[in-house]
Amino acid sequence: MKTKQTFITTALAVTSILALQLPGNAAVKWDSPAAVPAGQRVEYAKAAIATDAAGNVFSAGYRDYGAGNVQALVTYRLNGGGGLGDAFFRPTADQYHYTAVAFNSASNSLYLTGTRVVAGVNTWFVRSVAVNPGVAIGAQNWITYLNPVALGIGNVSTYGSTIAFDGVSLFVSGCLNNGVVAVKLVPATGLPDATWGAIAPANAGVRYMIGANWTCPALLMPGSVAGGIFQAVRQSFVRATNGSVILGGTVNRATGLQEDMAVLRVSKGAGAVAVGFPAFRDNLGQRDCMFGLAAIGDYAYAAGASVNGGAVPSSMTISLLANGANRGGTPLIGALGSYSNDIEAYDNAGAYTFSQGGNNGATGIVSRYISTNVGAVGPAANFAYGAMPTDEVCDLTIGTGTTTGIVYATGQSWDFVAISNCEQVMRIDTAGFVTGDRLPAGYAENNGNGIIYSPAGLGSVLTGGNSLNAGVFTLQRSSVAP
Repeated sequence: MKTKQTFITTALAVTSILALQLPGNAAVKWDSPAAVPAGQRVEYAKAAIATDAAGNVFSAGYRDYGAGNVQALVTYRLNGGGGLGDAFFRPTADQYHYTAVAFNSASNSLYLTGTRVVAGVNTWFVRSVAVNPGVAIGAQNWITYLNPVALGIGNVSTYGSTIAFDGVSLFVSGCLNNGVVAVKLVPATGLPDATWGAIAPANAGVRYMIGANWTCPALLMPGSVAGGIFQAVRQSFVRATNGSVILGGTVNRATGLQEDMAVLRVSKGAGAVAVGFPAFRDNLGQRDCMFGLAAIGDYAYAAGASVNGGAVPSSMTISLLANGANRGGTPLIGALGSYSNDIEAYDNAGAYTFSQGGNNGATGIVSRYISTNVGAVGPAANFAYGAMPTDEVCDLTIGTGTTTGIVYATGQSWDFVAISNCEQVMRIDTAGFVTGDRLPAGYAENNGNGIIYSPAGLGSVLTGGNSLNAGVFTLQRSSVAP
């Protein structure tokens, strides 16, 4: 039997929609997409974008050469445009793809996670490679395969999802067929960190939430290829704060369509599970799927979709107190047909501000909320992203330093001039002023999947995504928005 949670319903009625201005003060310099040979395709993952100490950008995913030749791919682009090349990974005749990436500026190392697929069995892997800043991606430092034996949790398949690196410790998240998993790794070796003692049945370094079969539903990204690997990627999330590691995902706690948003908070040092966790959020027995997770201190924010038995969702947002209880006014349930793909949060002098991006049933949308660490969540300020029902926000990032609190969004937006979808960068200032830029006309079916802000180098907003131009796939584009 499922435990019902008290919630307050609120529609995503637009309380403040500001017209998108083109061009604006977030002028973008676009790299020209580079075509790949006919018959091949490239896709970049939503969580697989990172920057180095110079503000250069890494985007990771896979390149499909056909006939089962799928190689994990990471692309290195200079801050301000121009490319340094691509690095592929396929050590055996299996299929490999990356789903997330992080950069260690102290050791000039890149951490990548993803999934190997062979004979219908999926195996989660994490690897580290050296980076020569401003030159190229170097040799492999180590690789770890987190199969059921390595995790200590029996299951057929494991799937890689996201990475969090706080400068000292490395945390990765993944999925089983029936669970959501976080692993603390030693950055220098890739081995599970024994400071997180074993909690049966899992091995040391592992924390988990187990449910019924077929948890971690796939998140379809804009521009995702029909039949491509990212049509089936399973999503879980890990975030590291000053003292906590927060694992999030979708856990099926019963038979049938009974998924719930699930969150686990553990101490960063010893891995102790906090009181009140795991916490589950249930919207009256619906399928409640998590597509994004953010964290401030010991507090968690998650967004996704609640599906009422069929295919029509309503966006769902939760915010949790440190003990796993609902914060006042949550979960927030959006209008029928709405969904959220990502959420980001920051501490604005004790007024915790979080923004979610997705679609409100009519067009793309970014919604911004404010709460305190004990108080109710305030009403949403909503900002339209595009004007078509097919428009959607896929990923958000928040600026730092002089741009602290400024939200940047990317996704897909209909271009009435080019008569096609295009990647768009939208900037929402703390005062609510909105500007944005689209990829120049002439590139059809461009979709932004990942966006990140870097204070280094030119102080840039960098994006990556999937492109299809006249039936030919193209490599990732980066943008620079001062």
